[in-house]
Parts: sequence; C-alpha cells; structure tokens
Amino acid sequence: NNQVFILHAKGTNLFLLSIMDGSLRWEKSLEDKSDRYLVHNNKIIFYSKENPLINISNIIDQNLIASYNKINDGVDSIFTLDNNIIIHSNRKILSLQTSSRVFRSLLNWQNIFSDDIVSVNIILKNIFVLTRSGGLFCVDGNNGEIKAESRVNDYSNVSFYHDSTKNSLVVFDGSFLMGLDPNNGKSLWKIREFSHKHFIHSLTDNIQLSGNRLVVLSPPEEKSQLIIKTYNRNTGELLWLSDENLWVDYGSGALKKGKTFT
Repeated sequence: NNQVFILHAKGTNLFLLSIMDGSLRWEKSLEDKSDRYLVHNNKIIFYSKENPLINISNIIDQNLIASYNKINDGVDSIFTLDNNIIIHSNRKILSLQTSSRVFRSLLNWQNIFSDDIVSVNIILKNIFVLTRSGGLFCVDGNNGEIKAESRVNDYSNVSFYHDSTKNSLVVFDGSFLMGLDPNNGKSLWKIREFSHKHFIHSLTDNIQLSGNRLVVLSPPEEKSQLIIKTYNRNTGELLWLSDENLWVDYGSGALKKGKTFT
C-alpha cells in the first residue's frame, strides 16, 4: 500500500514508525546484548551470537516467514547477497533463502572449513573467507563451491580493498600486497611491501584505490620523509614512486626537494 516506515533502535529496543505521522506500528525488545538483527528486502532477520535459531519475519506486520535452527552454534555475522543471506558461524559458511519454501529447506548450500573463520567479505558475487591458518578462499556465492585458494602471511593483520568494480581485489597482510581477480579469486600478483597502517594521523588508511591505480604511502627510516608508490592495480607494476619531505629541515639551511623516479 506504498506506506513508508522507519526502523528506530534504542538500546535493545526496536520501534517501527510511520514516516507520514510518526505512529508506532510495532515495538520489540531483544532478549539480550548477544541478539542481532538485519533488514533485507522488507524482511527482518533475527539471530544471536549465542543461539543457533534464525527467524525471518515480515518487517511490517512481524508475521514469521521462516525459521532455521541447524547451525549447531551461535551466528558470528550475517550478510546479504541478492535475495539470500550468507551466514558466518565459526567454521561454517551457509546461504539461506529469505522466503518461505513449502516442503523445502531454506538452505541453498553450506561449506565447512577445517579451521576457524576470521573474516568474511562479499566482493561482487563471491565470498572471500579468511581462516586462522592463513587460508584465503574464494567461494562462489551461488553454489558454495571454492573457486580458488590463496595464503596470507599474518591472518591477524589482513585488510581488504575493493570498490565494487572489476578491478582487482587488493589484500594487505602487513608484509605483502596481493592482487586477486574478484570474479574467480585467482592470484594476479604479489608484492613485498611493509607499511605501517595509520602512521599519518590525518589519513584513515595509507593504502588507497583510485580507478585501476593502487597508491601506498610508507614512512622510510627518516621520519621527516614520506614515500609514495603507485602501482597498476591489475598487474602489480610499479608506475612511479616519490620520496617527499614532510617538512623543511631548517638545520640544513636549505629546503630538500623530493625525488621522483619512473
């Protein structure tokens, strides 16, 4: 009926309010701080980090659409992919439908890993799963099949960089930069690179993407300098680098200019 609502959260309490007049459609209290929710396609999914039960309800009238309780442990996180939800639980990734399927399971597929899952990232139509052993798996979001596997040097220090384009997914583990094809997870290039994250306080991250360029800002041994490197994001080729002074060395009596190499 073209009504528009807003979901308001305050602490563990949820309120669905009409945009037109602010009237309350419903309110609900989460049982405890481990309870979570996700809104997707006019549905609200309730789950818990300590309870295996997942409930999918109509967000407008709160009527239950479907439930799933075969995870065996709590849910770490939930993501959306098209009309499905992707669930991360300890060593398992699974895909569920969000609509009722009479006489059929909500489960589309599941994939169980041999080690604990550290992080899950959905890039395009694939799911990149990082495990505690350093394995980085590209999982097909449609059927759960593993397309490719890579390795990282330090699982506890991994950052992912992508911008929803067909350019490479860039992965940094504190010692290496890697470029992966976001469509199939295959390795494109790998570069030895040491970079201290957030060493420049005015930047949120010293690794940046710009189209098919990858820009890395690194501090050399001299704290007054800054090294800027620009790579081709899809081939790993170093396009140029520059070492620049961050401030004038007044003790030298002259301004030292940075050098640019090609």
